[in-house]
Amino acid sequence: MESNQLDELFRKVIRKHNKPHLVGSQDTTIGHSLCIGNPGYSKTSSNRREVEIRVSKGHKIFCLYDAGRMDLAYFMFPSVSDFWKVPKLDGKKIITAKSYKTTLLYPVSKNIPKKLPYNAVPFTIGINELDENDFTSLVGISGKETIKSALYYMEKHVDEFTTPNDYLNIMGDALKSSEDRDKIKPSHFAIKKLKGDALQPLINEGLLTSGSQQTCLDLRELIKDKKTIHVLVLKHCPQNLWGFLVHYFMNHLFKILGGMDNEKRIKQKTTIVLNEVADLLDASAETGSSSEAISNMIGKIAKQSRTSDIFMLMDTQLPQQLPDIKDTMQRIYVFNSGLSEVQKAMEIIGISQRTGEITSEDLMLIPRLTRGYYYLFDKTFGVSMHKLVWTRSRSYLDGEDFYDIYEKVFGKSSYTNITEILNKIKKEREDSEELWRKRDEMVKEAKRIKEEEKKELDKDKREIDKIKKITNNENNSNSKKTSGISSPKNNKVAIRRSFSVSPAESNDKEHKEVIPQEVKPDEVITEEVKPQEVKPDEVITEEVKPTKEGEINWGEFKKIIKTY
Repeated sequence: MESNQLDELFRKVIRKHNKPHLVGSQDTTIGHSLCIGNPGYSKTSSNRREVEIRVSKGHKIFCLYDAGRMDLAYFMFPSVSDFWKVPKLDGKKIITAKSYKTTLLYPVSKNIPKKLPYNAVPFTIGINELDENDFTSLVGISGKETIKSALYYMEKHVDEFTTPNDYLNIMGDALKSSEDRDKIKPSHFAIKKLKGDALQPLINEGLLTSGSQQTCLDLRELIKDKKTIHVLVLKHCPQNLWGFLVHYFMNHLFKILGGMDNEKRIKQKTTIVLNEVADLLDASAETGSSSEAISNMIGKIAKQSRTSDIFMLMDTQLPQQLPDIKDTMQRIYVFNSGLSEVQKAMEIIGISQRTGEITSEDLMLIPRLTRGYYYLFDKTFGVSMHKLVWTRSRSYLDGEDFYDIYEKVFGKSSYTNITEILNKIKKEREDSEELWRKRDEMVKEAKRIKEEEKKELDKDKREIDKIKKITNNENNSNSKKTSGISSPKNNKVAIRRSFSVSPAESNDKEHKEVIPQEVKPDEVITEEVKPQEVKPDEVITEEVKPTKEGEINWGEFKKIIKTY
């Protein structure tokens, strides 16, 4: 299309869609907003402008994703645009460039700078605060059912003083007890999946601590500080954790503002800002491990925002990658975009060519819009065309570095050293590791003592068995030597010929009274023997000595007789 034709089309469309942009003055229902457009056509600046509008309407702002560029931190700097060199009149109010009260939230990680801006807050996440949704964002939706049983078990063992190392060891004990009890090794499922895929990456970075640690994130307190814009700084954190962190904020803000965490609900209109949201929804990207969980959370917030007063302000080049948010957006800003992206925006907001709200001329112009111009698809006020106004805070320019701007504005000496804070986090980890190391040593020592006691018991048992064996052998031997003596029965003593003994071979005179007669080999004498009368206290203590074969031990014989 030639330049003259484009200019004519532009003027025609402007005349047709000449409507005021009502978000800043009359519109009290802010709702969700989406900004689409190709890179470099001011969609990020448009979202910045709406943030400023929402702040003026009492919204609490959480800027959660900016692709690591830190451009959302620029709210803390006033605009340097020539536009603001001359103050402007808004009704009866004079306005100029402005810096907004901003706090930078730095997740603790290995690469976190030891010196941070004066308004920075390093934070950790209490392991007792993690819920099923948080773990799912780390292990993936497909692993949700797998980890449920392990999470249910851990709920009974975790409180605000539980450290990440405690958590791992408690799970390790559960794994061992499961193996011992069921003789089944859980393999990589449940506990092992939680440890390897979810906890270990966070622990390695130092991001997890106990809930009692001073650096532990307290979202309730941040929500109450509604005049401060809180910006999540992901620049120094590994990209594979970006999705988890964004999802963690979205998940817990939604629960707190909706009164879903078994505590009193905080009523506060809140907006979360997600620039380049398609990055977070791309499963193939480095941040993609949490893509499905974030997509689900976007859909949940979009549909249930009225019950929790939490709203989204997003921008993307590819609205096709968004989850089902049809009829949930209050407005969509359409900058220079392709036809398929525009048609997706129309579908989301609920407008079409059939109603006459947008024409073929509009669809022809949108891919040719110059920087700063945009169509506004508003659910209440229809379609209009506008030129972006300047933001009061500083806008991001390609190639700018946040720290360079910070030092120019506040000076190189305006950093805060966080070494002491990091040392406290490190000490908690080391103390916990030492505690479990000592416990392991005690367990090993108890096991060693138990094994030694078992060895002693086994040794004693062997000695006892040996003594029993010797005793049994001796008894068997004695039994054989005395096998010639028949047991008396009915006061009869049966004496075989092979046990003939001469009276002279015994010194016991009483024995002479019972002298066996010589009998034939098979003859048995059944002479009746009457037991002698003994006194009650009389005890026979005659020693029984083994006899030679063919002899009778008269002492033993006497005992037998006395018995009967």
